Amino acid sequence: MSCSRVILLEDKPECQRTRSLVTETVTRCSSAGYWKFSHVFFGLVVSTILSCALLVSNYLSTENSAVLIAFNFLFVSLTFPLNGSLTRKVFMLLACETVGLLWNKMLSMFASYYGKTVNVLCSFLNPFVNLIWIVTFYSITLTILEGSVRKG
Repeated sequence: MSCSRVILLEDKPECQRTRSLVTETVTRCSSAGYWKFSHVFFGLVVSTILSCALLVSNYLSTENSAVLIAFNFLFVSLTFPLNGSLTRKVFMLLACETVGLLWNKMLSMFASYYGKTVNVLCSFLNPFVNLIWIVTFYSITLTILEGSVRKG
């Protein structure tokens, strides 16, 4: 018999065993902190607010805003489900966002100062240069979150 009708077949031992295994797994995973839906939801809200602020502002170009928006959602989806305090995660998101803003602004200022040749070169190298700070801050965030889990 199949266990798809658990409610009707509660007296079957294989269905009871399957249901208890599922209940035990869900309890163990949620108590270990594997599922942080509230952290992910809050991170998505913060990331959406930051993304809207980037799109509305005239501070960055559209390409740089797109990189930062993609980084926000990637960062939230990869780090917010992990163990660690929500305040550290939000602080790291804001710190990464600030560094990304400064990095992209300095790169665009550098490209515009040295003329068209360097501007074309910077346009070509921009994704690779952005990858440097994205990977660096993602690894720093993982280190900080792991350190907070060990201490506390």
